[in-house]
Amino acid sequence: MFNIKNLRPFMEKLTWWGVSSLCLFLFVSFSASALFHILVLPAGAYFFFCALKKKELNLPKSSYALLGLIVVSALSVLIAPDIEYPLKTISKLKYFLAGVLGIFALRAVGPNWSDKKISTLTHIILISTAIASLSGIVGLASGFNPLRFKDACHPTRACGMYGMYMTYGYGIGFFSLIALGLLVFYQDIKKYVNKNILIVSFCINALGLVLSAARGSLLAFLISFPFLFAKKSKRLVFAVFSIGIVLFSLSFLYSEKVQNVFIEAKRIDSVKIRVSYWQASLIAFKEKPWLGLGYRNFESKVKSIKEENNLGYLDHAGHAHNNFLEHLASTGALGLVAVLLFHLLWFAEMAMRKDYIGYMGMSFILFLSMSGMVQYTLGDGENLFLIMFVYILSHAIPIKKEIVV
Repeated sequence: MFNIKNLRPFMEKLTWWGVSSLCLFLFVSFSASALFHILVLPAGAYFFFCALKKKELNLPKSSYALLGLIVVSALSVLIAPDIEYPLKTISKLKYFLAGVLGIFALRAVGPNWSDKKISTLTHIILISTAIASLSGIVGLASGFNPLRFKDACHPTRACGMYGMYMTYGYGIGFFSLIALGLLVFYQDIKKYVNKNILIVSFCINALGLVLSAARGSLLAFLISFPFLFAKKSKRLVFAVFSIGIVLFSLSFLYSEKVQNVFIEAKRIDSVKIRVSYWQASLIAFKEKPWLGLGYRNFESKVKSIKEENNLGYLDHAGHAHNNFLEHLASTGALGLVAVLLFHLLWFAEMAMRKDYIGYMGMSFILFLSMSGMVQYTLGDGENLFLIMFVYILSHAIPIKKEIVV
């Protein structure tokens, strides 16, 4: 007779291999990173039903916000009259679903992993990201990316092993912040991480971040990283933030390259293009205030909205380059509320932890919020893999227990 408990060893293996694949491929191969969903979603569903059966869901409030976002987004697609493949669009919500179900899988399986396994995963992701960034740096310098076996994706901006410099710039900003957090809290995680490998990984990835010239990511990093020191002293946060501002100001005043990143003519144009997207998103919201144009449907409508309202830059069509305005336009007020609640509740949950995961989590969410003002990171698959993985870990790692993946 079939017993659901017989599936547990298999689901534990799925979780291990799912997490391992993401650690290996996160910055190396987007298509291979999909293994994480293939393996962890069924495992997460299994452990969810196990927890439900035991009446031990203990789901964080931020997860309810994510589930609300999934429901609202799916409804927005179903009522939209012009989305050609609604089920395909709805399937993209799997990133958020994996963020919720992954918590159950990691909670059930993670505590049973040995220190050696956790150390292996930590070093895999540190080394693989550094190799990917280094390949992009070499590609920027030589014009040829050695690991992609292709020309560099951009003549003046690092792309790692991604095909888009913007995707890489924001993704590596997230990861560089995590690596710096591990250095700040090294005493809490030292039995899992070789410090030399951690330092080398941070330096290479931070260099990749700088060379990506992603303004929003650089500024979000500058604003968020001082909060890693909040556990030690609020004055230290202010001091680090002030030093960062001074150093940035000096580099801007005396470095033409830094000036070009922010005020070069084409960079000013990109700001104006973003403004046209933001204006279009507000108009879309006024037309469809509750459920919007349909999840991920703003991009296909933005050009016509610009034309009808004489917004300019008619030759540029794309997403809103803003997490909040994108959801306002595509999923309406209900979607925006869900997104805002997700950020606020997750931040509150991390603030309540009072451990290194909590302080790193708050800094990460601040980076997500700041960078999300100028880029649609919640709609970028490569970035969403990392964001949701960090979300899972922030709730699966027990408070005050030294576990880092």
